[in-house]
Amino acid sequence: MTRRVLFFGSFDVGEGYPRARSLIQAAEAWGIETSVLRQDLLPVRGKRLGTISRPWAWPSAAWRMFGGARALRERLRRYLAEHPVDAIVVPYPGHFAVRWVRDIWDGPIVLDLFLSLADTAVGDRKMFRRGGVAHRLFSRIDRRACESADRVFLDTVEHAEFVAHSTGLPTSKFDFVPIGDPDAPALASEPPGHVDGLLRALYVGTGAPLHGVETVLSACARVDGLELTFVGGTPAHRAAARSLGVAKVPTVLSWVDGRRLHDLLESHHVVFGVFGTGDKAQRVVPFKVVHALAHGRVAITAETSAVQTLLEPGADCLTTPAGDPAALSRALAGVVGGPQLLTKIGQSGRRRYERTFSAKAIGRRFLGVLEEATGSAWLADAGGAECIDASELETVTSS
Repeated sequence: MTRRVLFFGSFDVGEGYPRARSLIQAAEAWGIETSVLRQDLLPVRGKRLGTISRPWAWPSAAWRMFGGARALRERLRRYLAEHPVDAIVVPYPGHFAVRWVRDIWDGPIVLDLFLSLADTAVGDRKMFRRGGVAHRLFSRIDRRACESADRVFLDTVEHAEFVAHSTGLPTSKFDFVPIGDPDAPALASEPPGHVDGLLRALYVGTGAPLHGVETVLSACARVDGLELTFVGGTPAHRAAARSLGVAKVPTVLSWVDGRRLHDLLESHHVVFGVFGTGDKAQRVVPFKVVHALAHGRVAITAETSAVQTLLEPGADCLTTPAGDPAALSRALAGVVGGPQLLTKIGQSGRRRYERTFSAKAIGRRFLGVLEEATGSAWLADAGGAECIDASELETVTSS
């Protein structure tokens, strides 16, 4: 029996947002028939946090979002009248879309919360005072979104437990589905040779506090024989990277597209994860770590609870204490000039990717969440079809 799932909402699908694409790919890897019904209603990348940080901008943003939501809800009504589905999945960001679905449909609804709005704005970004009006508002939005779904999942066990506690909802309502890389190569390549004896390290990120950019730059400055490519961060982070000198940091870029990111991963030995000392860093495995594993490159990241749950530090990745540039520099110095060690860890990392973060692996957990939401067997019925090409998502979306 073929199962049918509708992915609904205003979720992200553009460059730099692989979560929804990886879930769709994971479902189809197990033979699930998927459809996508979405509409852009939220501020674009780079403007979303700016809107959240300015309360005076909230009324106009809400007006635009809820105005477009009327048309999206009507599209959902028409779709459900014509197409039977076994479950509706609301990917991130779906805090409001999940409530729109519940107003229309009484069938199984699964929410990929992915992150807590209150934790992001208050705990991680520190835009607002803990316990203040904004914090209480965002906490209420988080809770109401989770209440509207039959099942809620996040990216790690630790993240799911945190949101259950912060919303005051039963832990039995929550689960986790690891992040994936919908653009992962079919096979990992050999790491590049040590040209001029240099270890080539790559940082890619937005510069969010949990990334611990200062720790990365401080550590790299201490290591001889290391060359850093720095992508992203804030303008201040890029200036700090340039200040280390062109010999140490020959390339500083504001951002790259997916094709360029693939090329950078292929041409580097080591990829940095996150090193922030905040609570959120303990609960996540960042996308860049998964990208590194998929490419067979050495991921080096903070020694966190989430990383220790899903990976094996020392075997398929390297870890150091969060916020400790001295420890990070010692770890980097330990792999400078060590091609055999880099290859060994990279190969183990790729095997970890296949077991935990591949489309088949995350699809298995995803179907388990759908089983809980629907009260019926999905894994037993799944056919395990080949993965779709993630580039097909835009074609599906536009239909």
